[in-house]
Parts: sequence; C-alpha cells; structure tokens
Amino acid sequence: VKNNKFFSSSKLLIPLSYAAILGGVTTLIGTSTNLIVNSLAIDAGLAPLKMFDFIYIGAPLAVTGVLYLTFFSDKLLPDHQPPEEKINSDYFLEARVLKGSSLIGKNLIKNRLRHLEKIFLTEIIRDERLISPVSPYEVIKENDTLVFTGEIGNFKDLERFDNLKIFGESDAIIKGNLLEVVVSHTSALVGKSIKDVNFRGQFDAAVVAVKHSGRKVGGKIGIIELTAGDVLVLAPGSDFYNIEANLKNFYFINPVKVNPRLLGYKAAAVVLLFLGAIAANALGLAPLFPGLLMVLFLFLVFRLTTAGEIQDRIDLDLVLLIGSAIGISEVMMSTGVSQWITDGISQLFHSYGAYGGFLGIYFTTFILTQLVTNNAAAALGFPLAFAAAISFEANPMPFVMAVAYGASASLLTPFGYQTNLLVYSAGNYKFTDYVKIGLPLSVIYSALVLILTPYFFPFYR
Repeated sequence: VKNNKFFSSSKLLIPLSYAAILGGVTTLIGTSTNLIVNSLAIDAGLAPLKMFDFIYIGAPLAVTGVLYLTFFSDKLLPDHQPPEEKINSDYFLEARVLKGSSLIGKNLIKNRLRHLEKIFLTEIIRDERLISPVSPYEVIKENDTLVFTGEIGNFKDLERFDNLKIFGESDAIIKGNLLEVVVSHTSALVGKSIKDVNFRGQFDAAVVAVKHSGRKVGGKIGIIELTAGDVLVLAPGSDFYNIEANLKNFYFINPVKVNPRLLGYKAAAVVLLFLGAIAANALGLAPLFPGLLMVLFLFLVFRLTTAGEIQDRIDLDLVLLIGSAIGISEVMMSTGVSQWITDGISQLFHSYGAYGGFLGIYFTTFILTQLVTNNAAAALGFPLAFAAAISFEANPMPFVMAVAYGASASLLTPFGYQTNLLVYSAGNYKFTDYVKIGLPLSVIYSALVLILTPYFFPFYR
C-alpha cells in the first residue's frame, strides 16, 4: 500500500488500520482485548464468552464502518504524499568523513554533494557545532558528520565517496540487508536515544537511518530522543531474529524471517486442531481456553512444536497485564473503590437506570482507550462494569460488552492500538488526521453499540 504507484498511501493506511480494528470486534479471538475481557469475566465467576457472542454487535459495526471508510476516506484524509510528485525526505542518515577522504578540503559544489539524486545534505556537525543550513561553498573537513535526508533506497549513491563512514555501518553487518521497523508504544526505546540503550548490543542491529513521526529534528542521530511511531532502518545481525525482545520493541514493516513452515500432514493437523477448538467453543461444548490448552498439549505430543518455541512466543507483557488486571479488579472490589466510582458514574445518568450505568461504563472505557492501550483500558474498565451490574442487580453481559467494545474503539489517536501506530509514519500522518476521520466513525460506532447491546443482551431477563 505504501509503495503503490496509483494512490497516495495517506488515503489508504488509516482505513486499513480501522478495518482491522472493526474486523477484530466480531469474534472472541479477533482481538486480545476480547480475550482479556473474557479472562476477567471468568475470574469474576461469570460464564465464559463464546466464540461468536461478539458477532451480533460486531458484524453491524464492521459492515457500517467499512462502508463509511469506503465513501469518506478520500474526502477526509489528506494527500500528504502523492506518490509520483513528492520525494519522501523524512529519513535521516548520518555519515562521518574519515581521514584521507577525497571530500576533505573541497566545498559542496566541487564534491558534487549538491547534485545527489533525491537525497540532500541538510546539516554538518563539526566539533559539536551544528551547521545548518549548509552553504554550497562550505568546505568539508576531516571528522565532519554529514546529515542527509531523502529516500532510503537512494542512500546507496553515497557509496561512491571514499572514506565516508555511514552511521551504524560495520563489517559485522551484511551490507544491503536492511529492514524497516516502527518503534512500538511499549518499547524500551521510547524517551531514550540510540546510544543510551546500547542499541547494537541489546538488539544485534545497527541503525542506518531514522524517520521521525511528525517531528522536525536535527543533530546527531545517535543522541536524538526516540518516540513511539518513529521508523528505524536497521542492518540486522545474525542473531537479530532470535531475540524475542525485538518483536516486542518493534512493529515490522518489511517481511521478517520466519521458522520453516510445517508441511503435509503436520500443517493439516495444526489447522484441524485449531478449528476443532473454535468449533467446540462455538457449539458450547468446551470453553475456549481449556480447548486451546488441549490443542497445545497435542502439538507437543505429535511434535508439531517444542516447549522452547512455546516459551519464546509467550507474551509476558500480556500475561503480566492480565495478572495485574485481576489483582486490580479484586482490590477495587474488596475496598469499595469500584463501587464508589460506579456510584459517581451512575449519578450522572441516574434518570436512565441500568442503561445510564451502561452509558457511563462505555464512555469511561472509550475515553480510557484514547489515553492508554486498548488492553489497559479493558483491564481498568472491567471492575467498574462488574460493580455496576451488581449495583443495578442487572445482567452483567451488557456491561461486559460495554467494556469490550469501548476498549476497542481506539479510533481517535495513533497510540491506543498498534495498527494505528504502525501506519502513523508510513502514511506521514498528523495526530489531527486520526481525529478528522475517526470522530465521525466513533459517533457511528458508539451509536450502534449503545443501541444494539441492550437489544441482544437485555439488562433484565
């Protein structure tokens, strides 16, 4: 989508992200938010949610949302990057002039640094002094750091200059083996510089170039503070793909190496066992979690995977989040904090009874998911929902659904949902772009949730 020659990527990438969100709310396993809500519901003593409990509300949301995106995305989203007319000059690459370079002692014109194709010399760092803008008659000196901007594919033009060392380049890194990644909102890099974290030692990769999300920056690449949404061009080492932390710190734009695929009967067995667990849950024969545990056990028995591979793929952050959420829920319930908050919410909508409490829970969770991650919003919203159901002596299901759908409504910011952040830099978006297209969609989304939830999940049975 980003590199297509027919449409501007900024017209397509946010709709792609929002479509992924809308599709995820249709089933229990469509998004991790639904799985967390299900775990919290089970811990609270409620019946496990079934695979298609979400489809009654999720399907109308998905259909209506996709229709809205189809007809209004082109009108509401900006044309930040017409693919055939503008040059993407947001990548920054740093190179140091080494002793003996033919560049030394000549100005930019004589060195032909003013005539590079689609890349530009924007700054020179000399003895900790920043020279910007750079005059065509500026003379290059030994140990100067040259900062270029331009399309990452055109940085190869710098190879013709002798003794020019690119930031991050090393004999240990395979030249040309480049990978684009986005800094995730939960990354340990957020708020730190590349040099602060010993990037090469921690991630087994060298940073070749940086593209900053919605910011104009200058100075040395290694000391610039990184934020969520920044894009890094990496030259990965041999162990890069074996470091599990890399999958948690980055979202991968380019394809990554994967383990060899299962073939033949093993591939068929994996598909059939997984579909069997889903079917058992859909038919009410077995809860999803025990069913998937049985599938995992059978994977080990038939050697479709190993214990080590399972351990590598466990998302400890998600496990800690669920565990913490359960603890927070229990503390809020036992101390009366959840009841106190719920009473305050209910007073705002007291004239609407149980429906008023439902409104309050939904909008509280909706606001939370714009400020924190969708999973955190679900974890914080669930104890309030459960307390509200008890307070109104009502069916807890509409309140549980209010949390699930409210937490997935991350349609106004790039930070609440990982796909929103993934397209942030790729589409050269601004924060306001999410609000412009997401606000009408949020109104439609919320209206459908508030109308359909009480219909399919009545407050009193």
